[in-house]
Amino acid sequence: MHSRSRVAQDRRNLSRIATCLDCRFDASGTSREGVVIDLSLKGAYVSSAFLPPGGSRISLTLLSGPLERPLTIEGKVRRWHAGMSGSGKGRFGVEFDHTPVDLARLIGRLVNNVSSKEPRAG
Repeated sequence: MHSRSRVAQDRRNLSRIATCLDCRFDASGTSREGVVIDLSLKGAYVSSAFLPPGGSRISLTLLSGPLERPLTIEGKVRRWHAGMSGSGKGRFGVEFDHTPVDLARLIGRLVNNVSSKEPRAG
């Protein structure tokens, strides 16, 4: 069972990309700001001074990066950690309800940007 969980963890890590995308999220009728620090087709990890309760529904809008326009995705808060950084901000994970085509395009662009910046063997 240990190797099975290791394979699942490796697959999860390969599908995620580290980012620094400004975002806004609406939880319980209140709009807050944050930064998406980790993004995948299935969800995101957000750093923010405000942490929505676990299990709550949110609307996450990505505002920066190689986007032509803001991208809004609905989801559910799956986990959170208070005070994870020196800035006093916490972090929370969001599982998306669906994967918009624009999200897949954004991740493709982010992956290409990372790949083009990596040093080449030579």
